[in-house]
Amino acid sequence: MKIALRKHTLITGLLVVSCAARAWADGSEYGSLADSSGPYSTSTYNEGPGFRLGHAPLVIHPGLAADFGYDSNVFYLSNNAVGAGVMRLRAHIDLSTLPPQAFENDRRTEMPKIDFRFGTQVEYREYLTGNDTVQAQRSLNFGAKAGVGILPYGHVTLRIADQFLRTVDPTNAENTRNYTRDTNDASVALRIQPGSRRLTIEIADKLGYTHWETQNLSIGDYISNEGGLKVAWKFLERTEAYFGARAGYYHYFNNRDIDSRPFRVFVGASTLFTTWVGAAANIGYGNSFNVKGPSFNSAIASANVSFYLPYKLKIEAKYDRDFANSLFGNFYSDDFVSVDFSMPLVHRVTASASGGVHFRHYGGLIDPLLIGSTGYTSTERDDRIYEARAELHVRPTAWLSLGATYSLLFDDTDFGFVTPTGTNSARYVKHTVFGRIDVAY
Repeated sequence: MKIALRKHTLITGLLVVSCAARAWADGSEYGSLADSSGPYSTSTYNEGPGFRLGHAPLVIHPGLAADFGYDSNVFYLSNNAVGAGVMRLRAHIDLSTLPPQAFENDRRTEMPKIDFRFGTQVEYREYLTGNDTVQAQRSLNFGAKAGVGILPYGHVTLRIADQFLRTVDPTNAENTRNYTRDTNDASVALRIQPGSRRLTIEIADKLGYTHWETQNLSIGDYISNEGGLKVAWKFLERTEAYFGARAGYYHYFNNRDIDSRPFRVFVGASTLFTTWVGAAANIGYGNSFNVKGPSFNSAIASANVSFYLPYKLKIEAKYDRDFANSLFGNFYSDDFVSVDFSMPLVHRVTASASGGVHFRHYGGLIDPLLIGSTGYTSTERDDRIYEARAELHVRPTAWLSLGATYSLLFDDTDFGFVTPTGTNSARYVKHTVFGRIDVAY
């Protein structure tokens, strides 16, 4: 069936791409090459045994991963959702220094002066359907990152990192175009732990750049910079208190009305009450300081409680309140409540599940003409975004990982976009189910 083209080419799909969280987590593990809150598996297993490079304290990890599954709503539509089978093929290669004492009687890997990591990943995504419009969403995504730590186990540590991502995601509209975005983040961080290491001082700065290859999203091209300071004091064996502040700017080259100078300051603490209960919390103040129109100006906070129960069962309840920049307006605020669960079932088999809801409010909505609409159904936008995920993970050997995943995304909102052909709701429901095989050495 050939899907009729529509004049609106942005609307709700912008929500998916403009609110994406950080794509790669800290450390060695890759994040998704798509929106990290999206429907696809969020990582590749890339830390197998590896091949040591001669006598040097370096190891290389090549790997291949494949996902096969079904997406019930490729275009994030509120009505007449279009589903399709999906195949994702990913090749990745990682190079890193050996951890301390990685090889018996090899003293060269103890307390190294340099900790180095490099990784690159290429993903090909194909839609398994006879629908030409959906097939046209096939894409090639790419990511690369590198990081070096100088004196990683010393009292003073310097870390420098850079990561680049090219991501391609379908639009919400029924046409053959998609969203292509290039992002690059470079960061430097200094950590100081004098004496007994009870005091930790961290100073960091990150420079970011985002470019949309999709022409009608060029309003979202921006450069950003954020610096921060965190001071923590460990005054008991299992308890730490800290203070922090972050400040920066976002400059949009083609839409300066939503430029901002975000600022955050917070205090917090974390502790392990017993061997099976731990908690952390912080509270502070944030302001987006937008150059034009309203700004976020309110409290920010986070809290979590973790339970480490018999049979290695872990349950974690979390709350987070923060704000971020948005293509739709000056900012959005987000209150997120969630629960995570994980438990080994039998040898090498683990089950996990998570669920949560975002209470999201957009402030200072931009001119609708900038996103291909003639108007909005309301002057205010509030969304409730429900997320749920269940996964079964099996690791038969040190180089093989298998998994099965189900996920749900549900944006429940009364907000809509007015176009010459009618009103289009921002509401959508997406179900996905995937099986995954990941081979890494």
